[in-house]
Amino acid sequence: MTRIAVVGGGIAGLTLAVAAHRAGLAVTVHEQAAEPSEGEAGLQLSPNAVRLLDRLGAGPALRDTACRPASMEFLRWRDGDVLLRVPVRPGYAERFGADHHTLRRADLRRMLAALLPAGVLRTGSRCTGVEESEDRVRASFADGSSVDADVLVGADGLRSVLREHTNPGCTPRHSGMDAYRGVAVRGPADRGSETAVRLWIGRDRHFLCYPMDAGRLLNVVAVLPGTAMPSAVAGDHSVDSSGGVDADDRVDGVGGAGRPGRPGAPGGPGRVPSADLADAFAGWDPEVAATVLACPGFHRWPLYDLDPLATWSTGRTTLIGDAAHPMLPHQAQGACQAIEDAVALATLLGHAGRIGVPEALRRFHSLRGPRTARVQAQSRDYASLMHSPQGAELAASLAPEDLIARLAETYGHDAEAQAQAAALA
Repeated sequence: MTRIAVVGGGIAGLTLAVAAHRAGLAVTVHEQAAEPSEGEAGLQLSPNAVRLLDRLGAGPALRDTACRPASMEFLRWRDGDVLLRVPVRPGYAERFGADHHTLRRADLRRMLAALLPAGVLRTGSRCTGVEESEDRVRASFADGSSVDADVLVGADGLRSVLREHTNPGCTPRHSGMDAYRGVAVRGPADRGSETAVRLWIGRDRHFLCYPMDAGRLLNVVAVLPGTAMPSAVAGDHSVDSSGGVDADDRVDGVGGAGRPGRPGAPGGPGRVPSADLADAFAGWDPEVAATVLACPGFHRWPLYDLDPLATWSTGRTTLIGDAAHPMLPHQAQGACQAIEDAVALATLLGHAGRIGVPEALRRFHSLRGPRTARVQAQSRDYASLMHSPQGAELAASLAPEDLIARLAETYGHDAEAQAQAAALA
């Protein structure tokens, strides 16, 4: 039986563990945080990820907990006029086989952890080194322990320790944009009224909100140039080493990427008072400022990117999620691509007894590398278009069916079926 050790217990690592366990593989997950917590942070799951989670057994819990927006709305920054409304429900399920879902990241993490046997997830395990030989790989941890496996998987996010093993010196770069993320509690009268993902488009910035936690909460994200909020900037855009969940921890756009700034007092690095952020949207639709002020505060998340890597793997070590391909937050694909990675890798490793681990990892990157590189590039391009002076006009020029057609390549993809075909080739 192939033994898999996963470094990182966030969404990517837990999805891999669930998929591997269902495939009959031996798997352990090593998470550096003693008590992983992602607070109230939200994320979006598009049909390509939801279909895979359904197959893994997470569908019932997902439907009980997540919101399923009826539409996606693109709004003009100045007055909130609807530029484009895309019918999401039931349109996505009819075309792509699943609805779009919005939920708290911590809820998805709990759903996945609940599908694992006791003892698979091991917290307080900070990976400090990797030793690889022809027939095994060993991960060492800060507490002096180690684990031997047939394959080691880095699901340890933007600041990946394992990326330094597979791709020494490859460090994500700051994109020039920062995201500010907050959560508003919605009143009982509002909880059934807002069923849309709403995106206000303006020059050099945008503002996004959507419901989660059965409509009780509103996830709020503002994306601005890194120079727009000098009081929130820590002085540089280096990748910090603060603690927290190791895996792909990213912020949504109508996408996902980044890590939180270093925590600090309100107004200090990483933390921004709502009134300050509202000032950054002066002159915008009054609903934007009202939504910002309904949040108790915001965390700054610098947005990072990384050019596609030539390889994700050595002989017995590979990367998934943000460790392999951090992407900007403008297509809601960060977590979704990590889920695709996890299911594809588990599928291929299920055939490792026949084709060997190194060949399984080679096929994994040959499948997933080109797809995630396309999504990374599309996310960059999307930001450039959306934040340009012509962004609103471009949105207004599209018909809903045009946008849905453009999403078909992403939302209609079946990562599991593709990996199964590659394994049998």
